[in-house]
Amino acid sequence: MTSHASDIAMIIRYVPHSQVAAYVALGWIAHPGLFGTHHGAYSVLLEWPLDKGEPVEPESETRK
Repeated sequence: MTSHASDIAMIIRYVPHSQVAAYVALGWIAHPGLFGTHHGAYSVLLEWPLDKGEPVEPESETRK
């Protein structure tokens, strides 16, 4: 079964700190879920606004 943005309540990615700026530039929003945790030392949870359609990722990070 393929899920589409219209079927999903939230789209999130765990993104290393070094890549956060590239995702935010595309419209991703930082989610506070990892703030203050040991996981937050390595990455940030980013949320894709569902009203923007299908999520986009930086070219060098596009999943194949």
